[in-house]
Amino acid sequence: GVYSDAACTQRVLTTASTWYICGTNLGPVTAVVTAVASPFDYITPPAQALMDITGCAVTTADTLITCSGPAGSGTKDLVLTVSGQDADSIEFQFADPVISGISGTPPTDGTGSITVSGSSFGPGDNSILVTFDGGNRVCVSSGNTAVNPDSDTSFECITDPGEGVDKMLTLQVNDGRSAALSEHTTDTWDYDIPTVIGIYTSRETTYVTEDTTNAPDPMGGAVYILGTNFGTTDPANTINVRYNHGAGEDVSCTLDTAHTIIYCSSFPMGSSWQDFTVTIATQDTDQPHEFYFNQPHVDSIAPSTDTNPTTQVTITGTGFGPDNTYFVKVWFFTDGNTLAPCTTTAGGSTIVIPVTDETTVECYPPEGFGTDVPIFVEAVLSDGTHDVSQDNAAGSEALFSYNAPTVDGVYADDTLALPTADGNLYITGTNFGYDYPTNSLITLSFPLDLANPTCTCTHVTAAPHTAIECTGCPAYSGCQQLKVTLGFDNTPDYGDQDSDPFDYSYDAPTITKASNPPATTNVISIDGTGFGSGAVTVYIWPEAGTPTGPPAEAYYQIT
Repeated sequence: GVYSDAACTQRVLTTASTWYICGTNLGPVTAVVTAVASPFDYITPPAQALMDITGCAVTTADTLITCSGPAGSGTKDLVLTVSGQDADSIEFQFADPVISGISGTPPTDGTGSITVSGSSFGPGDNSILVTFDGGNRVCVSSGNTAVNPDSDTSFECITDPGEGVDKMLTLQVNDGRSAALSEHTTDTWDYDIPTVIGIYTSRETTYVTEDTTNAPDPMGGAVYILGTNFGTTDPANTINVRYNHGAGEDVSCTLDTAHTIIYCSSFPMGSSWQDFTVTIATQDTDQPHEFYFNQPHVDSIAPSTDTNPTTQVTITGTGFGPDNTYFVKVWFFTDGNTLAPCTTTAGGSTIVIPVTDETTVECYPPEGFGTDVPIFVEAVLSDGTHDVSQDNAAGSEALFSYNAPTVDGVYADDTLALPTADGNLYITGTNFGYDYPTNSLITLSFPLDLANPTCTCTHVTAAPHTAIECTGCPAYSGCQQLKVTLGFDNTPDYGDQDSDPFDYSYDAPTITKASNPPATTNVISIDGTGFGSGAVTVYIWPEAGTPTGPPAEAYYQIT
């Protein structure tokens, strides 16, 4: 035989090395020795098929010859000539390939490779057939069905499409005859894990990120999961989708398009944020895929309420969630800058509201005032482990109106005395709202005064919004009319709201002193209260007494 050691026990190395030819009648150490090796089992190949063996000599008389042998692999025939006498051809084998490690996690679509390290892979022109999955799949060089090793200790090959883990390789050195086999069972390799790009209600393949405009319906239904490394359509490929952070229910899904699209005919109901995991042939996504259901959409809100609400409103729309196991928050954009919550009870503090059904939410509005107040619905989780939410779609907010302010009295102060001409007014009524931290504005207008001056006004009572106090008003007297406007000093003024005009009167004027007119000027000086700041008319009776009214023929009129 032909060996790699003088003891004649080890197969020939696949690299260029010393060959040890063991036998009998090999002659003396002075014999002239030549040897040829052929990949065929008969010695009639073309010259270029012979292996170049040099430097042969008898090193132990009759029993051992050494030669310098080339690199090779597989099974070969050797013909030895000693001093002109040929020995019978003998079959020998190079060392079988041995795998010591495999690296790489190729994608399931067959576009990736693994690197195999080990020994005895043979020279670069060697042909190795690499198979796995019981020989049903191959790992090849680019464009080939077999692998030409990069070196005796390493080669890289492109894996067939597949899925799963713990793949074992079988190497077969293809020498055209009894091929040498090596199955590696110690180290294994895995396909890359599945990854999810997004979950959609349409079979769209152009998305590269999550797109909430095509997100799952909160009421459930068919979805498509887009991603990579979902494996082949082989019936043996198992697909599992588990909803709700791995703790929920398994979803029935199938592979729609190899490696990239999973179809689930009946995805569970939900709202706001959720997640799911995908398992392909025992391989999970590296973490649950987080997604949002389709955004809430608000259609209407009714009825209008007082500014200190004690009446529940009903909000209708879509995307709120399936039933009262799902929750929302409802926000009123009360002052143009601040969101105030709707609550489960009037004036309460609980702002997480159960969904009545998939289209209805009922709650008590916050204190506020004005018209066309935008309402936003925010779907939320209520499991106490996630602080996530989802606003309604842009442009889908409803508009809400509080009841308009009403005026039922105008006084000097909280004693409810009639106002005087000192510019201070205390106004009672309903739905006056309250002072927001910023930019709330109460405006008084006096329809009978074309100049329409304004006052500085504040709310007196936070609840039930029944009084306001104003200073710096015009020094009117007699009978007057005013109108209360609630609004904001920001733009746009979508919250402005007017009361109906209200007629009221000032305290009656009093006279404390009247001086006689000088003969030369006919000017009389009258002191008193409640005269106001405009024109007045003075009536003078020609005789003493307290008239009950000026009969036309019994007084003088002075202006």
